[in-house]
Amino acid sequence: MLRKIALVACLVASLLAAVLAARATASDQSTSALQCKIANYGIHADEPLGIEAVLKFKITVSACYNGRRVIRPGVTCTVWHTDPITIVNSGCSTQSFFYAWNGDPYGGYYAQAQATFQNCVLPIFKGVTCITSVTITLEIRMTANGAWIHDSKH
Repeated sequence: MLRKIALVACLVASLLAAVLAARATASDQSTSALQCKIANYGIHADEPLGIEAVLKFKITVSACYNGRRVIRPGVTCTVWHTDPITIVNSGCSTQSFFYAWNGDPYGGYYAQAQATFQNCVLPIFKGVTCITSVTITLEIRMTANGAWIHDSKH
């Protein structure tokens, strides 16, 4: 029974991939093979003694490309493992856009994720003042040849 389920799942995945590849190739009028990639970039901050992380923040960009243009990109961000005793965070937000690369206006894709973290003393109590605040921006740039670079600002 498990073999049948695995076989059906494999066939469905193969068919879906073939349909998506055919649609992308037809809509982009390109003869290059479609490839897809997931790019992850994250940071973490440790507490002063380095024993445990007080925050982790990650951006993920998934996109397909055909050598000429980036197709169907998506971006997500995640904040996790924040220290509930000292760190307050705003969650994260994303922005993205295409840019011209290699002669095509959709040849490159830029994505950024941003989150603000505050260092507070016992934030579980109302009215506690936070000592410091930092906004961190993570960036990924991906081009239609599959290359990608990352950066961070804070």
